[in-house]
This record gives sequence, structure tokens and C-alpha cells, in this order.
Amino acid sequence: RVFELLPFFWEQLPTFWKQPSAVDGNDSRRARIAIQLAIGLVYYLRLSSDSEGTGASTTRKAFASVVDREVVLEEGIEAVMKQALESFVTTEHFRFPQGIALTQALRENIFVIVACVISRIPLGIIGTP
Repeated sequence: RVFELLPFFWEQLPTFWKQPSAVDGNDSRRARIAIQLAIGLVYYLRLSSDSEGTGASTTRKAFASVVDREVVLEEGIEAVMKQALESFVTTEHFRFPQGIALTQALRENIFVIVACVISRIPLGIIGTP
């Protein structure tokens, strides 16, 4: 699934990254961010998040430290995922009914749904919203 998502993130990264100039023309950086996002979507977001909704559980932190050692980038996978979620799932890109809070869990679900639908990857979201 990681390899199926790489083309999506490679192509779409400049369109939703907060600083498109940081990835345009820098193929090495763009590839590393695309790899982190694909790994993050497939594995990182599956791990349970903390009860406060910030997404930084002990399990996620441990997984992130392993990925950060292997995919060397200035920002770690946690920072890359956070930036992607915050720049992709916004009120500019999606319409939300009044009164709907744009929480971390909602951002994660929308991000995963869009990436999987465009990449034609089956998806099952299980658990309370």
C-alpha cells in the first residue's frame, strides 16, 4: 500500500504543501516527504492516538523514532504528518457544516479517505468518530 500511495503524494505534494517552493525542484526532499506521508498514512495513522486528540501517543512516538532514523529529513514524520493534515484538510479545500469542529481525528479521516479513494485503495474506518 505504501508503494501504491507514493505516486499520489509525489504528484499532489506541491498542490497542498504549505510551502510548495520547498518541494518544487528539490526531488530528493519531495521524495522523502512523499515516502513519509505514504508510510504515515499506511502505518502511523493506524496506531492509536492519545486521549487528548493531539495524535501523539507513546506508540506513535516510538514508531516515529524508527521511521525518522531510516528516512532522514529535517522534519520528523510527526511534523510532516501534522503539516500535511493542517494544509490539506482546511475550510478552503472542504465545506463543513456550521458547528463541525475540525479536530485531529476528523482531519486524519478526511486525509485518509481522499488519498485512498484517489489511489483506489480499499479503506475501512473503524471506531468512534
